[in-house]
Amino acid sequence: MKIFQIGFNKCGTKSLHYFFEQNGYNSFHWKDKKGRKLDDVLYNNHSKGINLLETCEDFTFFCDSNFIQRHFELLEMSFPDAKFIFNIRPVKDWLVSRFNHAGGVTKNYYMKTYNTPENEIVKFWEVEWKLHEMRVRNYFQGQKKKKLLIYNIMIDNGQTISNFLPNLSFTNLKFPHAHKSHR
Repeated sequence: MKIFQIGFNKCGTKSLHYFFEQNGYNSFHWKDKKGRKLDDVLYNNHSKGINLLETCEDFTFFCDSNFIQRHFELLEMSFPDAKFIFNIRPVKDWLVSRFNHAGGVTKNYYMKTYNTPENEIVKFWEVEWKLHEMRVRNYFQGQKKKKLLIYNIMIDNGQTISNFLPNLSFTNLKFPHAHKSHR
């Protein structure tokens, strides 16, 4: 079984990664132990027209990837048994976290690249969040609804994931908070 995280960064991606690893499942969080970037692997495989997860067969959980977030429909069609975790948190909290991420590197990148002031970057990110959420909710309707877990990192816990994935065995339901000290 393959599980894909499809929410934005700064919404517990590293905590989700640790949760799967502490339960014995290989997790590919942004970069693997060999130094390969998940997005590079997925984009390269897609451009070659081969299985998107070629060379990643040993992984169960995939997270913190722009490719996955942007192309979850392709992944759902390519892996019909896959499950998806849409990790969320209050939008205002996410905006603050993303704004301050890596000492402002992300914010500064957007400001410089798009020659845009801070307040416009924040507005853009808020619209981007709302559009992505609408797209996810619209896609996972009807029969596909059972493939999606909307996981609020502020409310949900390890039991929520275990209930969503009954075919997997979770022996440690304690949900780690990778950046709890930042709160």
